[in-house]
Amino acid sequence: DAREIYVGLTRHRHEARVVVERDRLDALCRQRQEDAQVPATDAMVLERLFREARTYSEKVNVVDHAADRVAFVRDGSLGTREPIGQGIDVRRVIRAAR
Repeated sequence: DAREIYVGLTRHRHEARVVVERDRLDALCRQRQEDAQVPATDAMVLERLFREARTYSEKVNVVDHAADRVAFVRDGSLGTREPIGQGIDVRRVIRAAR
């Protein structure tokens, strides 16, 4: 996301390279074209990259899923606001958070 790119491009000492998934970006560009067989131009791929780079994806932590964050910090009470995904060991997560 934008923050990751900013950090990556401002912490280097000599040079920085941006490595992107051109095939993925090309496929996304082709979805919006009338003829999906025509490869996306470099300009189209760069525009798609820049559009993605302007978005932010928030990192989450177990406390982000607590119904009452103060109670969670105080005693580890999770009391989730929404169902937790299948396969997640909630007790283990709570122990780790404590």
